[in-house]
Amino acid sequence: KNFSDTKMAQAGAVAERRPEIALASKEVVTLDDVKLSSVSAVRGVLQTPIVVVRTLIQLGYEPVQEYADQNIFHQNGFRRLGLFAYGQNIYARQGLGGLFVGWRARGLNVLFYTLTRGCLRKTLYPRIVDESVLAHDANPSLAKVTKVYLQEVIVDSVSSCLAVLVTHPFEVVSTRMIAQLAGGESLYTGLIQALLRIYREEGLAGLYSGVLPALLGEVVFAASTNLVYRILQTYVLPLLSPPDEIRPHLKALMSSTALAIANPAYYPPQTIKAMMIVNGSKLRLASAPFVPGTFKSSADCASYLFRLDGWSARGIMRGSNIIRRFFTRNIPAAMMGSK
Repeated sequence: KNFSDTKMAQAGAVAERRPEIALASKEVVTLDDVKLSSVSAVRGVLQTPIVVVRTLIQLGYEPVQEYADQNIFHQNGFRRLGLFAYGQNIYARQGLGGLFVGWRARGLNVLFYTLTRGCLRKTLYPRIVDESVLAHDANPSLAKVTKVYLQEVIVDSVSSCLAVLVTHPFEVVSTRMIAQLAGGESLYTGLIQALLRIYREEGLAGLYSGVLPALLGEVVFAASTNLVYRILQTYVLPLLSPPDEIRPHLKALMSSTALAIANPAYYPPQTIKAMMIVNGSKLRLASAPFVPGTFKSSADCASYLFRLDGWSARGIMRGSNIIRRFFTRNIPAAMMGSK
């Protein structure tokens, strides 16, 4: 639940390791590529309410002060609004439009990211990755496995980073339109208007604010998921010796496992990205009490998040768990009363 549709699209690529499929297609963009990207975009739009809640939490906006409560084990602690209560709060103040704010930018972001990354990966994979060194080796050496792993990381990192560079302005618009819900602002009223306003006021740097942690997140994701998948594929799967009809299901399970293990490493850059997109803007979430001031860099932002509550769901991992938000100790938090 902690990955966007773009990450789920990558999960499918992690699970698929057959370069002959790419070689069989002479077209860079096929109808199947467009269909897959369109389905991902529709799914991304439908998930907009979840993204709205998560993004506001990442940005430090809490519509209700955390309160003392007990968990199911009768342990005393402090609770903040979870996904459903948070969503209800937005709906009560902003209606359905508040839950789906920025859906056009999000849909285009997912569409073009998935399409660009998929086409680039289909082109680069058979040219860079040489899996033949492992194809007929029941017990490949560590050097061979490492070579293939690094090749896969290069392909996925390059494909993902180039896709981010193509689509990041849509991410900026979507995030800022969500951020203005906190202050009831209307700086960004539509996709084109927002793109033009950001460019006019902040230039190209504004349209690519937060792009460095976004790129870092893509590289971390590629390295961590491919590492887990390659270990499972090379050393675990042969030990199981599954029948051919079971093997695809095991590969899907391995892909899901790789995603779960990668999440703690991948998620912090996403929190930093969201904050840096808003950083320095005229939005209320870019000023006190939500942040101490304008961050000089992504590292400065990461340091601030660590000082809040370290590697936790109220620190650099905030927004990673949005279903039930229960904490065993209290800390000061940015809070804005319900309207």
